[in-house]
Order: sequence, then structure tokens, then C-alpha cells
Amino acid sequence: MPEWYKILLVSQRPKMFGYARAECFNTQPKKIDIIVDVLGFDHFFIGFDGLSKISLEVMNKQPVGNKSYDLMKLNMEALQKVVQKGCLVTAGLVVTHLGITPEILEDNYRNLEEIVSHYPSTFAALDFGPLCPIPGSLTFRYLIDPKFARARAEKYGLSVDVSYLESVQHKYLDQDLLNMDELVDDFIHGCCPNITTKHVDEHLGRIRALADKHSIVIGGGV
Repeated sequence: MPEWYKILLVSQRPKMFGYARAECFNTQPKKIDIIVDVLGFDHFFIGFDGLSKISLEVMNKQPVGNKSYDLMKLNMEALQKVVQKGCLVTAGLVVTHLGITPEILEDNYRNLEEIVSHYPSTFAALDFGPLCPIPGSLTFRYLIDPKFARARAEKYGLSVDVSYLESVQHKYLDQDLLNMDELVDDFIHGCCPNITTKHVDEHLGRIRALADKHSIVIGGGV
């Protein structure tokens, strides 16, 4: 097959959207070239989740394989490689986690602001929202096991409201049908006692304003 025809086939291949872990851009130097130039991907969903080392650790986000990798650094390297290839990114962000404080919220926002302001044309969308613990997940366990929640928080020098968690524990041990809004509020009150729902709403508003400033689409929440 002539080389020009191979190029024509590739150029006419439909572009595709894919979910990507940050490590996939780092394991092999040429992987991004194959993914973009041969397979035709031009838009990636990258789960940035938290935007600081402490947030990623508390959310139990770990790189696959070498656990000594700095996941925040991997996320930035992945983003830079996407930028170099002229592709787009939809960023997944979880704005609350066990024991989060106003200072951590602020640090995460400033990191997001810096990244988005530096690469505004790369971000197709910001998909963000407060954490909603899914039954069976580590974060849902905090609601049914307050002592475990306290031990996990203390590991990172953070705190939870054990009394509040004990007061709502029965709902999550005994019920099969859950109210998602109530679940989010209970998580904030019990697992994030240093912030309020007002803090969360203000933080979400700042992210919306940042997205609007750079004409970035706002997703429906993670």
C-alpha cells in the first residue's frame, strides 16, 4: 500500500474520546503517538480528582505499579503530553474528601486555576462536584464505621465528627434506597467537619466562574 494512501486513511479516521489514567502516558515513550496518530483519539477524560498531594492520598488514589510515583506529577506530565499532541481534555474533579479543610479546598482551587489558566484551550470541559459515597466504596464505609473514619482521618492529621457519624450510621447500615442529596450532606457534616455546605457551594461557584472565564464547558459532576 502506498505511503500516501496510509496517511489518507489515518487522516480520515473518526476522532475518538477515551478515558485515560495518567500512567498510560508515561509507561512507554511512543504510546501517546500510537493512541493519537494511529488509533485516532483526540480527547481524553483524565480523573485529576484532587489537585494536591494530600487530597490524592486521602482519596486513596495510587498509581498502578510503582507506588512511589507522585500522582500529581504524573497528572501534570500526562496533561503536557496531551497539550503537545494538540488534543483536548475533560478533567474529572472531586471537590470534597475525608477531613478536608478550607485550606485544602483553597490549595486545590489555586492549583486548578493555575493549570486551566496555563492551558485554557486544552480543556474541553470540567466535570466536578462534591463527593457522593457509593455503597461498597471506601468512602461509604466511613458512614457505617465511624471509628474507621476517625482512624483514617487521624492518619493524615485530619478530623471527622464521630458523634454525627454515629447519629446517621443506622441509615446506611439498614436502608437499601438512599437519597443522594442527603448522602452528600451527611458525608460533609460527618466526614468534613471543618467545612460547611456553604463552603462547598462557594467552591463549586468559583470553579464554574473559572470555566466561564475560559469558555470551558461545565460537566454534570463526577
